[in-house]
Amino acid sequence: MYKMKKIKFTLKNLRKKNNFTQAIIAEKLGISIRAYAKIESGETNLTIERLHKLSTIFNMDITEFLEYETNKLETTNDPNTHITLLKHYEETIVLLKEQNEMLRKIIFKQYEC
Repeated sequence: MYKMKKIKFTLKNLRKKNNFTQAIIAEKLGISIRAYAKIESGETNLTIERLHKLSTIFNMDITEFLEYETNKLETTNDPNTHITLLKHYEETIVLLKEQNEMLRKIIFKQYEC
């Protein structure tokens, strides 16, 4: 799961920039408006699959989507903002490693049969 608390403003900014409502994004994701609102507010985690779908909705690859936040933060000289970004990426790395290990186990288990 990808923690959304650190990139919630990315979703909101991209959604507004593209003139999308929460209802439009929710429909494209195949979830309720309430479920999407929780993602955008950072109350819920985001799977890699949803992250991919969101980046597709905004016509970006996942790297661009994740770096969108970085580009916004690079304009500030506030060290706290950069520390927050660093912590965000450290958390992301841990979560991606966990997902990678889970996928590895699933794949190897599938081929052991």
